[in-house]
Amino acid sequence: MSTTWTSFRVASTCVSAKKGEQLKLLNEQTVELDDTVLAITDASGAIGLAGIMGGDSTKAELSTTSVFLESAFFYPQAIQGRARKYNFVSDASHRFERGVDFNNNVDGIERATRLILDICGGQAGPTVDTVAKLPVREPVTMRVARCVKIIGKPISRRRDGRNLHAPGVRAKSVPPSHLPLFLPPTASTSRSRKT
Repeated sequence: MSTTWTSFRVASTCVSAKKGEQLKLLNEQTVELDDTVLAITDASGAIGLAGIMGGDSTKAELSTTSVFLESAFFYPQAIQGRARKYNFVSDASHRFERGVDFNNNVDGIERATRLILDICGGQAGPTVDTVAKLPVREPVTMRVARCVKIIGKPISRRRDGRNLHAPGVRAKSVPPSHLPLFLPPTASTSRSRKT
């Protein structure tokens, strides 16, 4: 059965929750929020706990014909321990507490969209890429011998002909975005698509 997604849902934002605000989660638990947790909000207020669990008011039902997908990155320190504060752990909090790849949100949303269209039919809306602040990966300097030991493969001479294996020569490498990241919490980034 093919469905054309027709209704539009206003994009959400991520902010510190308001102290005392109540939110019913997807696990049917109602929690009281405070400013130590990040909330996903829209015009109605909090609709989910960022990096932890969505709210009951935005869950998909059998009658759902419009879906708003979100793929996000949150600094691990902004999520760590927040789910346990409410006496549960979710798949999302488990992942975000340990750090996720901050460079594959668009690829993730494209893949999820493709699966929905292949299985359910429909029509995809535009991707909205909102970036507040992403981590910066600084180059790591190490001795070439140590680098060879870590990667398990020999390193050939550089293009300029300099012998990298001479004593004391050091190599620089930028760590990939998928490696764990432990930085102070600041902003977040999210990509979204209306489908």
